Amino acid sequence: MFRIVQSGAFLYDENMVRYAFKQIVKGVHFQHIKCRRAHLDIKFENIVLSDEIIPMLADFGFSELVDTLLTEWRGTDYYFSPEMHDLRKRAEGHRIPMPEVKASAQDMYALGVILFTLFFGVHPYMHTQHPKDVLKSEDDYKK
Repeated sequence: MFRIVQSGAFLYDENMVRYAFKQIVKGVHFQHIKCRRAHLDIKFENIVLSDEIIPMLADFGFSELVDTLLTEWRGTDYYFSPEMHDLRKRAEGHRIPMPEVKASAQDMYALGVILFTLFFGVHPYMHTQHPKDVLKSEDDYKK
């Protein structure tokens, strides 16, 4: 699906975006409700299209139970929630409060990034050097 999004096929086409996003959300819903698993690496590179042009999730290597509170970061940083970035900062030695990151919540954040990118054709962090650059610094926690 990554190449299709890059081509601009969905750009500002509300019907196509609605169809694709609805199918992706159905897949995430199935994983969360029926399988009780959070994907934790939802990104276009992990969404494949079936022969019937139905988007499907792939690569469950990082998946966890939906109610798991994560204590380490995993996934792809451009799809991380701010709390996941905080887990990464803690792993890098920054002295910041331990964030509470529920596995299913990380998937919800990644879905927001997917929706934004489908509709506008650019990633929400496209104009920053790195997504963590727009998030809190260690000094922000002291205020």
